[in-house]
Amino acid sequence: MGKQVFGYSAVCLLCWVGIAEAQGQRADSLTVEVARRFAHELMELNAIPFMQPLVVTINAVSNARFFHSASIPRRVEHPYLRFGFHSMFGFIRGHQRTYVPRAPTDSVLRIEPYAEVQLVGGQPTLVIRDTAGLIASILRYLFYEGIRSDSIHLPERAATVFGYLPTAIELPRDYFIRR
Repeated sequence: MGKQVFGYSAVCLLCWVGIAEAQGQRADSLTVEVARRFAHELMELNAIPFMQPLVVTINAVSNARFFHSASIPRRVEHPYLRFGFHSMFGFIRGHQRTYVPRAPTDSVLRIEPYAEVQLVGGQPTLVIRDTAGLIASILRYLFYEGIRSDSIHLPERAATVFGYLPTAIELPRDYFIRR
């Protein structure tokens, strides 16, 4: 009986692992690297304007509360503790609800840092040193050209951490296929 249970368990485990492995899709390492680089550039341009109103508001509200109760006595005869109920209240101004979004763009297609042309047997050959960097450079150039030709649409305003705007970057598939 014990051997049968062990056998059934082993078969079920192998089937479960096989199904899980068959369903799992491996991410292409080049795609992951390009996505990381492009996302880093996109976040670098937009993270500060997106979060800055939160930082400014928290600092202003905190400073107002702490500054209001800060005092240094001239003379202390004995230590004391002060207890109280306090609150902090702040307002969000209208211009803190939106910002102008930016996309990573490059007006010149830069190949040199990522690849070089070498003569091999009298024929020019492109030797790629950094494939992910080259693809990211091409994407920056395509974004520049797409925005310039009005094929890629960036919203005029985007919501900060305090706002809400139903906007998105429009990336038409046919533009990238044509290019």
